[in-house]
Amino acid sequence: ITPLLDDLTSFLYRAHQAGVIHNDLNYTNILYKCPDSSKAPHITTECDTTAKGHSIVPDNSDRRVPDNGYDFTLIDINRMEFYKSAGKPQPLPLKKRLHNLRHLNVSVIAHLYIMQKYAQIMGMRAQDLQLPVINMRYRFEHKRQRTQRIKNFIRGKKE
Repeated sequence: ITPLLDDLTSFLYRAHQAGVIHNDLNYTNILYKCPDSSKAPHITTECDTTAKGHSIVPDNSDRRVPDNGYDFTLIDINRMEFYKSAGKPQPLPLKKRLHNLRHLNVSVIAHLYIMQKYAQIMGMRAQDLQLPVINMRYRFEHKRQRTQRIKNFIRGKKE
């Protein structure tokens, strides 16, 4: 599974470098195609890496970025934004990257692994990304659960 997570991390890094903010970034909105597509025929997809005329995944010429042959594409792009300066897409600042990555609803272990690899690609210490993202993830999940409890209370449902 680590080659898949390595390539997912590099995909997210390249998307952030291209200025992409997916406001509903979770595993249900990321499709992938295996290097040997016979391994997962039910989830393969043609990888269209453009949206609204912008390339969302630039070339993989950065040697720090792993490439094990997995292809990814984002869906539900109606919630996608492009970080721009002077009308041109710009790489996301670190704070926006972390805020975007907190939404990944994978296991905590997978999330920590992804953040470790993301930090490695960025040339940072792993804990400098892992701790803030896990903290943001906890607060995000806590808020989501609280909102759901309020909705259930209003609807008259028991927990």
